[in-house]
Amino acid sequence: PVHSSCEKGSCYGILLRNMTAFELTREVLCGSCPDVSQESQPQCILRVEPESNAETSIQTSLGVVTIDAFTCEACNGTIARQQTHLAELPRFFVVPINKWAHALGPSTDSKLKVAGVEMQRIAVTHHVGGTPEAGHYTATVTTCTNWRHLLCLLYHSHAATH
Repeated sequence: PVHSSCEKGSCYGILLRNMTAFELTREVLCGSCPDVSQESQPQCILRVEPESNAETSIQTSLGVVTIDAFTCEACNGTIARQQTHLAELPRFFVVPINKWAHALGPSTDSKLKVAGVEMQRIAVTHHVGGTPEAGHYTATVTTCTNWRHLLCLLYHSHAATH
């Protein structure tokens, strides 16, 4: 079980995990020899840094990057590149893209390509507040004809004292 509510049959966590799960593979290529190492992990969320739009944010996070403080186990070389790959995409792909308050964030185009697959954006969640536990949440969701700003949630966490 994911947590104690799963045992009572009142948990949507397993359903959500099954609908959003994908395999993320990080491949490290030594720059001094042909050595390549791979590590795959199951994920439900792809975390990315904000760029000009969601598609660019995702592509940048999957791009090739140079690794600092690397030592190759095969040749002791210190130069390496890392490439991140997505295996088969899930039906619902969750990608939080954070931005600082009052900063322009990624555009909210309705369609975007991820790993060569065209996907339809169905919702964007917005948060204004000092922490994820306190603030004002709204969501913009798509309908058959356009985007609608439908949901307004207020969330504030209070520590219980007795």
